[in-house]
Amino acid sequence: MRNDKFYEAYSIFCHTVTNPARLKIIEVINEDKLNVSQIQEKVEISMSNLSNHLRALYKLGVLDREKQGNFNYYSIVDYEILEIISKMGDFMEKISLLKLNEIT
Repeated sequence: MRNDKFYEAYSIFCHTVTNPARLKIIEVINEDKLNVSQIQEKVEISMSNLSNHLRALYKLGVLDREKQGNFNYYSIVDYEILEIISKMGDFMEKISLLKLNEIT
């Protein structure tokens, strides 16, 4: 069994990443290196909200940021996060289908 500090850090990580807007941001960036305007076009949230989400994901180590001229470009640090999110989504769909079958 892991120690309490691990579980606390794990909880913070999961809580930060699983925000709906942040999940969209991660999926939008995927394998591309995108600037903030490009991300905003695809995610369709306000620039101030987007900046807050990008900052949180950057501080967490999920995103990398590279300044090119006047633009910040974001990319995924480790693509394993995409696999994890995909597996969580598959699991959620499986659970939802099971619960739906129990109700009907």
